[in-house]
Amino acid sequence: MKYLVLTADYGDYSLRSEFEEDAQIRRLLCTELQVRLERWNESYQAVVHLPEADRASDRVAAQIRQLDTEGLALANAIATELRPAKVKYFSEGLLRHLQQVYVGAAPKGAG
Repeated sequence: MKYLVLTADYGDYSLRSEFEEDAQIRRLLCTELQVRLERWNESYQAVVHLPEADRASDRVAAQIRQLDTEGLALANAIATELRPAKVKYFSEGLLRHLQQVYVGAAPKGAG
């Protein structure tokens, strides 16, 4: 079982093991998922640099909701690809964990 945390971050997304050092996690992901993560993080950069007070405006709050919806979908895709895995999603816009996604082992006979 892998226990991971996903968050947008300055310059580069952060996908890390919750309990141990593992710099190789990204290499376990397919190229398509890595590209989706990089694009999502690039889009989040407009929010990452904002002071917390500025994040409350209607426009920015809507942008954060959209980015977090995408981030949760990415967390699910990561958990599915690396199953069995639990992926906590940290909203950089709201500055808190939103959800933990769990995907169990593949059914017997599935690759």
